[in-house]
Amino acid sequence: MYRAVLFDLDGTLTETRSVWQYIHERVGTWEKGADRNFREYRRGRIGYEEFCERDAGSWRGMAVARLERIAGEIRIREGAGSLIGHLKTRGLRLGVISTGLTLLLDRVAREFDIPDCVANHLKTAAGKATGEVDIRVVHGRKDRLVEAFCRRHALERQEVITVGDSEGDVSMFRGTGLSIAFHPADTAVESAADRICRGGPLTELIPLIDVQESRI
Repeated sequence: MYRAVLFDLDGTLTETRSVWQYIHERVGTWEKGADRNFREYRRGRIGYEEFCERDAGSWRGMAVARLERIAGEIRIREGAGSLIGHLKTRGLRLGVISTGLTLLLDRVAREFDIPDCVANHLKTAAGKATGEVDIRVVHGRKDRLVEAFCRRHALERQEVITVGDSEGDVSMFRGTGLSIAFHPADTAVESAADRICRGGPLTELIPLIDVQESRI
């Protein structure tokens, strides 16, 4: 029987696929170099760590309160509260693994009372961004965080359901009992998942999860 559900954040629990890009666009740093950094990373010219460091460096000296307000503008996907409430009533343990930022994740964790969450963290000093980042989730390595989650809670990977939307979630899908591509970004994500939900609110996942449980 499934005992836990692990979610991606950006594009899955929220309507915005990247909190990094959203902030860049709002503060005017996207077209001043962040877009170029993204292209270089996607082309394999720079590694993930350097990509994150460049992104964080473009916000050096900005007030953390301002960045938090901007992250707070991002809309939670419709049906999130109902889905999470339903899963809790079923006794499932919940978690979130995100290559996004704690600027957004902390808000979601508080709102839905999900204590087991991890994302990358901007370093700050005296209320301002230092331009450095604590990389806690590496793109394409979410499987390591799934393993750590399972160890903490004495779970087998087959007892875990994973839900994501992008190529960065494929590693999270591997080896878990049920993987769901929700509003998938491309066909590669669809191919990696056991089930696909291409539209609608998050409550569309309820029958997918409940039907699977009833077959065990």
